[in-house]
Amino acid sequence: MNIQNYTAFVKAVEYGSFTKAADALNYRQSGISRMMNDLESEWRVSFEKRAFQYQFNIRWFKITAPAQT
Repeated sequence: MNIQNYTAFVKAVEYGSFTKAADALNYRQSGISRMMNDLESEWRVSFEKRAFQYQFNIRWFKITAPAQT
């Protein structure tokens, strides 16, 4: 559990973009992406990423169940 990851998630939802969330939190966009990957692992979910003009819009993310092996 990492409060910074949760804060990044909330900001990404609030701003609708990883880039804007990164700017607001003084991180790089790649850092926000890493934090989202960490949350995917922690929550055992997958955020379906859909790009629009090379900017991820978290409002279009969909949580899916992990693949069964």
